[in-house]
Amino acid sequence: MAQNNVWADRCINGRAFSFRHLRTFDISFDKPAKGPLPALSAIIRVVFDCHVVTEKSTIVATGPAYWLDRGGHCRKFAESRYLRSLELPTIVMALVADAIPCYRAKYNNYMVWKPPADGDGDSPYLLFFDLYRSPHEGRLLILYLQSAYLKDNPGGMRREQRKAFGRLCAELLGVIPAKAKGPSSKSVKAAKS
Repeated sequence: MAQNNVWADRCINGRAFSFRHLRTFDISFDKPAKGPLPALSAIIRVVFDCHVVTEKSTIVATGPAYWLDRGGHCRKFAESRYLRSLELPTIVMALVADAIPCYRAKYNNYMVWKPPADGDGDSPYLLFFDLYRSPHEGRLLILYLQSAYLKDNPGGMRREQRKAFGRLCAELLGVIPAKAKGPSSKSVKAAKS
């Protein structure tokens, strides 16, 4: 299914919902040279999967309240996730501007977290994404937003391996060498002490 069809506006339970905020968009990403680091210029293409607005459904169904995610799983509309998804373009823009940090997640992807908003109790909003280089266009990086939801167990959140988004882009573009994955040298030294 084409991306723009996935995020076409829908009428669900008699109410109209716009999904324009989840349509693919491009962001120019330019960083000037700084010290030994060369200038960096790329286009970040932001692509959203249905995980950002729906929960996995145990029933495979069709209709405006159901989607198939990129893995072929049936997803059912969840209004609470939809309402939070309205923030996603703003959060992604802050990530690309290096205004908020990201962290390595356990499935070889990355996480961004937004502190709890009023009324959320202690639940931070988590975004999980993958970033990869386009095989067709050398300066194009794809930011694939896999999932976004309120964390029900904030104490279980891992934020040990902070990674600057600009550095991640520079590594993918081959401008700087990639750092080895795994614990940082500081955490290895602390564990040996």
